[in-house]
Amino acid sequence: MSRSVRNRPLRWPAPPIPWRVALCLALLAFAGTIPDPTAEATPIDPFVQITEHVRRQVAQDKRQFAIADVCTQWFYQQLRPQKSAPRPSVEPIAWRPTNEQPLLSRPMAGGGPGAPDCATLYPKGLEQARESFGFTQTALSISLTFYEFALVADRDDDWHYSQPEIQDFLRALDLQEPANESHGSDAAGSEAARGQALTTKFDRIYKNRSLDLVVTGMGHLYDSGYRLTLSDRNVLDQVTR
Repeated sequence: MSRSVRNRPLRWPAPPIPWRVALCLALLAFAGTIPDPTAEATPIDPFVQITEHVRRQVAQDKRQFAIADVCTQWFYQQLRPQKSAPRPSVEPIAWRPTNEQPLLSRPMAGGGPGAPDCATLYPKGLEQARESFGFTQTALSISLTFYEFALVADRDDDWHYSQPEIQDFLRALDLQEPANESHGSDAAGSEAARGQALTTKFDRIYKNRSLDLVVTGMGHLYDSGYRLTLSDRNVLDQVTR
């Protein structure tokens, strides 16, 4: 046997890892993938919180207003005297086979598919539809005006409220800087508390139909140099479509 072979160390097969050790290693590896609850969360900007909140309300108000508008017009049409149909032309009797079956129809506005069933929605007729029209029109006006208010408060149109902007917005709504004990003491907690304060204020204004508070608050921003910019108008156009 050569020298190189005699001096080569013997390699024994590695012993199997005990199952308890393997389990511990697997648990340690898995623990590394669990997020640390003490890590700082990414703050959600109050601008995003309030605009998304109000935008959802605008979408709902638009649907309700459109239904009330269509049904009010439909009830008015029912009150108009129906014009007599023109005399049909004389035709010879003829039998035309058909497989069509008579369809049961409901009094729907416009008669098209997806049209609201006005007689069911407003069983009291025109007056109920007109009342709903006025109610939904006011609701839509409040949500749209507040949405404009929130856009104006973003003075530099960067989709983010800076510290001066959020303070001006809160003051315009007669709100104090909110305490954030329930949200934590970090930046994310402060942002969440501000966003919560804004959405709660909007909900209260909307419930009480306090459009004057929105107009007055926006006036305070205008007095401080804020303006409705071209970017704001473009966003409003998208929302009102």
